[in-house]
Amino acid sequence: DNYSNNICYCQVYNNIFCYTNNMEFKDRLKELRAENGRSQTDIASLLCLSKMAVSHWECGDSEPNIAQLKALAKYFDVSIDYLVGYID
Repeated sequence: DNYSNNICYCQVYNNIFCYTNNMEFKDRLKELRAENGRSQTDIASLLCLSKMAVSHWECGDSEPNIAQLKALAKYFDVSIDYLVGYID
């Protein structure tokens, strides 16, 4: 059973079960930025946001909207599912 080990856990959003791995969006964004040599300011400029907005994402205080997720996925050449931790 894939969901009985520590690799995945279940989150419930509006009575919808979403199985995710242990990587959260905030951690995935930091990881992708580091791998690509990008700063919070670089990401903020890409999305016409303040550096503080990106910082809030990486601290887990807020999350991007769907348009921002699409732009990040395209920029880093990954899927939205990967960004939000649904797949590795």
